Amino acid sequence: MSKYQFITTDQPVGRFYITRISANKLIPIAQSKERSPYNSTGIQRKLDTRRVNEIAKYCESPMAMFPTPIILSGKSNYFKFYRTDNDFVESEENYNDLNSGFIKIDSEKIMKDRNFLSIVDGQHRLAGIAKSKYSDQFDLLVMFIFDTENYEDAEIFSVINRNQKQVSK
Repeated sequence: MSKYQFITTDQPVGRFYITRISANKLIPIAQSKERSPYNSTGIQRKLDTRRVNEIAKYCESPMAMFPTPIILSGKSNYFKFYRTDNDFVESEENYNDLNSGFIKIDSEKIMKDRNFLSIVDGQHRLAGIAKSKYSDQFDLLVMFIFDTENYEDAEIFSVINRNQKQVSK
């Protein structure tokens, strides 16, 4: 289990737990759930291979950076929360009271159970980084939201992408 320092931020949609994770550690435990006629529980659009390839190529640049967070939804039972480096929070309800601390992710159990973290926002960035041969060079800002339903993740995704504006060239 890997341990990461986190802080929280409260938004109207809920509490986010923010940390920094190596792309190499994040890629195997995160997946996007694409919406299709045969999968109405998915929240993501179909992966755009052209965009993934562009991001993979961008990873080769010495100026490559990904400063915006990857937003992931996960089940809290795959995480352990600590007030300090060693002060484990016993009760599941008590982690909601933490504003900062440390978090352990049980990556092995996530992969064994095939209950991957759902990518709410950042599927193309993660896929592009994974496709590149430079994934070991990126620490990524990650925002976790826990124990949400698919419709809640879809709403967060929709709000984020509905309000995006193209940068003027």
